[in-house]
This record gives sequence, structure tokens and C-alpha cells, in this order.
Amino acid sequence: MEERLREQLEEGEQLLWTGKAEPYETLDAVHKRPFTLKCVIGYLIALAVIVTYVSVARETGIQPLLILLVLAIASIGPLNVLGDGRKLRRAVYAATDRRLIAVGENVRSVEYDKIAEAAFREDEAGHVSLLCGYNALKAKSAKWREITLVGHTFDEDDKSRCAAFALYAVDDANGLKKVLREKIPGVL
Repeated sequence: MEERLREQLEEGEQLLWTGKAEPYETLDAVHKRPFTLKCVIGYLIALAVIVTYVSVARETGIQPLLILLVLAIASIGPLNVLGDGRKLRRAVYAATDRRLIAVGENVRSVEYDKIAEAAFREDEAGHVSLLCGYNALKAKSAKWREITLVGHTFDEDDKSRCAAFALYAVDDANGLKKVLREKIPGVL
């Protein structure tokens, strides 16, 4: 990933800091409850679909493969949480003289001049994340990983303003804070 990060640097852009997500449990105190809730809701919806299907298809013949398909689809959503954890563990974070970058499966970045609001926040599991933009700052901690994976989202009314960008569970938050104090003055 470090090599891929270096490939993303624009001509003349200087790398000031690199880091990654610190080790964390995929289903820690922050993410276990939402994961469980997604599973329960998904399977309740699947159960309702299956009951409806069985009651309607009783006369024409029930296809067991269709029931298995519904159950498989209900499992996909919650299992994304597990895949997201693996993606973030391999990601590399960077601060350059121009922007913040997260390199993982995809490359996501935001220029400093697009960030009007930013803060370091600690979640219930003790992980410190950098949140940029008003949507990221108001998001619950269970959404911070997702925001990191999605990347930079713009304000709908002002496309030059960052609405959400995050670096989840930064391993060297103090080092990043030092760099960003100069790059985003008055924000952090």
C-alpha cells in the first residue's frame, strides 16, 4: 500500500505524515450492537418474505432454492461489516502539504482548503479518528469506518466544501495532529 500511496502523489506534492488504522476488533463495543441489529432486522424481513412466499406458493409448489436465496441475500448486508474491517486494516493514511489521503482498495482524498470543520474524536472502544466535515462530525461512532471507506463527500449546495471524510482509528493521532495544526489552522 505504501508504494501505491507514493504513486498517488502529484508532482511537487510532499508527504508529511503516514499512518494506518491501529489494531482493532471488527465487532468491538462500538460495532457489535449495530451488527446484531442489522442481522436481526435482515432475518426478520427474510422470514416475512419466506412466510408470505410459502403461504402463496403452497398451491403451486414451494421452491426450496428460492428460500435459500432469500436467506443468502439477508446475510450479505451484515457481513459487509466483516469485510470492511479487513479493508481498513490494510489501508494507509497520509497527510501531504496539500491534502489528506486514505489508500486502500480505493484511493480517497480531500484537499485542506475544502475542510471547514474537523476534529479528532475518540469512540467508546478508545480509538481516535479524524473526522472532517459536518456530516462526519455529527455521525455516530459506529459510522466512522463507513465514512473512511466511502471517502470524500461534498456539500450538496457547495461542491467546494467537504461534508464528510474520516480516517478511522489513526495509529499515530498525535503525529497527525501536529501536521494538521499547520495545514488546517483554527479547525483542530
